[in-house]
Amino acid sequence: MNSSACDRISTTAANNPGSAKPCDMDFLRPDPEVFESCPAESIDYAVMEKTDNAMVMPMDPQWNDLGSWSALLDLLPKNGDGNVQMGDVIGLNSANNYIHAEHKLVGTLGVRGSGDCRYQGCAISCT
Repeated sequence: MNSSACDRISTTAANNPGSAKPCDMDFLRPDPEVFESCPAESIDYAVMEKTDNAMVMPMDPQWNDLGSWSALLDLLPKNGDGNVQMGDVIGLNSANNYIHAEHKLVGTLGVRGSGDCRYQGCAISCT
């Protein structure tokens, strides 16, 4: 967000005391009490169904909510065995895994479709 957009938001906030705090980098932080007083309505109901001045544009955001390790596995680049390997990893006869070695070597032997293997120390995982 550029500074003029932030200035416009700040001006709006200034005209409604207590509605927002100053800009925090690119964010306008609403006052917690004001935010809590807002009704819990979807954007469709709260805005889109009540306006005659809206535009819809087609797009493909390639959105993935990443609500599971398998969703992360689907998103990240994989090696020839279908493994996502991050860090110092050796995978033997292992396929379709997310393996993340944070600090030391991680080895897998015969691990298939485990979804999530995260290690901070040296480890060997076998099936």
